Amino acid sequence: MFAVRVGRGLLTAGLLLIGAGTARADEPIPQTPNRASSLTVPTTSPEPGAHLPGNGHGEAGHEAGEHHEAPSDLFPCDFFRIGWAEPFEERPREGRAPRLKLFKSRQGFLERIALGGYTYTNGVDVGNFNEHELAAGLEWAFNRRFAFEIEPFYTWQRPSREQDRHADGLRWNFGTLFQLIDTADRAYNFQIHAITPSRHLDAEQTELSFALAGFEDLTKTLGLHRVGLYHDIEYVTLLGPRGAGDERRAANEVRYDVSLAQTLVEGNVALVADFTVFVEAFGQTELDGSHSGRTEFSFTPGFRFNPTGREEKAWWVQAGIEFPVTGPRPFNERVFLEIIHDF
Repeated sequence: MFAVRVGRGLLTAGLLLIGAGTARADEPIPQTPNRASSLTVPTTSPEPGAHLPGNGHGEAGHEAGEHHEAPSDLFPCDFFRIGWAEPFEERPREGRAPRLKLFKSRQGFLERIALGGYTYTNGVDVGNFNEHELAAGLEWAFNRRFAFEIEPFYTWQRPSREQDRHADGLRWNFGTLFQLIDTADRAYNFQIHAITPSRHLDAEQTELSFALAGFEDLTKTLGLHRVGLYHDIEYVTLLGPRGAGDERRAANEVRYDVSLAQTLVEGNVALVADFTVFVEAFGQTELDGSHSGRTEFSFTPGFRFNPTGREEKAWWVQAGIEFPVTGPRPFNERVFLEIIHDF
């Protein structure tokens, strides 16, 4: 009897334990807080920097530390595929060699600039007269492959003796540029130029020229900090009827130039930002005429700086003086002064 009671007691206790376990299983299990889910995730814009003001050159958010991507490289193998639909964009100047328009050489890169200039030539034609010239020009790159330039210039000649003839006249220079190569370290293009005649200035034929111009940034290639090498070769021919005695003049010639430029001052220095010095070595050789093979050579040292200190839409002052070094000297010296505005 005692064994029966003990068995019933154990059975009852087991049933009570099972019921209590079932009741606890039905209760909701408290959730442990998730640290990750408790953090607030910031809402981001699908276009980084979209709320920051831009400067019109694809550099929105630059002040917030956003890196501006440099223009892609251009090569002759993709001449007809790449660059024509890309908007023109200058490469950054900081830490690189200067890309600027010089006086005598053709530049191997495209620009968007307007310029006004004055040139004075002393002792032209063995000192028979002095020459003054005023010019205004515009070079406009429509994209990264093609640019057009136009430059009217008015010239007046004043003889050394009052009884000699005074002369003046307006001529126009038209040019087209086709960019072949454009990378961070080099740029090459092909150019065609035409200069209209002027009978008053004893220039009765149209001057047509074809040039191959190049630019090399020597900063990384040779370790010359902010030094640029300019070089070009140009074939020139005169078209149209020739005046009496002009058969002795050359109707075809070759011009060539090698120039070096170095920027000495950083772009954030007031009044003399990006101060650059340069020297141009220019030559031309007559291919026909009574003096076929004659070569004239000159050097043009000069300087350029940006008094505004602005990277965009800057104003530049540029000056230089040309000295012929071969005889017979076509003139004594020639002084250049230009004001250039970037777009």
